[in-house]
Amino acid sequence: MQNNPIETFFLHLSKPNPVPLMLIAQSGINRLSYINAIKHKAYEYYAIIYHLGLPTDDMTKEEYFEEIAQLFRSRATNPHRIKKDIIDLINSSREDTFLLVTDFENDLHLDDFAKLMRAILDQANGRLKLITIGGEKLANLKTNQGINSYFDYFETIIIDKPCDYTIENQTSSQTTISINGDNSGVALIGNGNTIHIHKS
Repeated sequence: MQNNPIETFFLHLSKPNPVPLMLIAQSGINRLSYINAIKHKAYEYYAIIYHLGLPTDDMTKEEYFEEIAQLFRSRATNPHRIKKDIIDLINSSREDTFLLVTDFENDLHLDDFAKLMRAILDQANGRLKLITIGGEKLANLKTNQGINSYFDYFETIIIDKPCDYTIENQTSSQTTISINGDNSGVALIGNGNTIHIHKS
């Protein structure tokens, strides 16, 4: 029996030293259904999960990186320090970290983001399991040279069919998940940035 595509993504990331995945949705494909399915499925594989929806507002580079820093609970205000905080967070965790990155289409600071992510991937010692999803703009970055060359690390998968992954029991924008009866610090946010820390 063939695996569901969503399952296949995570089986790939479970291999030794997997390369990150770049999912390219063709025109007319509902990306949101894939994004929600990936976020939901990630909880079966990882205890630490982040969803980074890239800031799309007209903001300065400093504001842009500060918004990214907030997701990773960093108080740093410059890209170098933010990068170090994220790398330290990943490498100090007892389990691998999963990161889903979306919203490339209207990002005004993609070059800066590419530089940040390339450094993180280089220094995270294989502890960061990464999926990006986007459309034509993301696909074009794959062929860029120089600062965006980190996208060449990724395995490209073309999405040309609607997502058929079923998410059950999600009727509100925020669902609290109980782990051993302790709900503190554990939440799945519907379409926003997501952090899930599994307390052992």
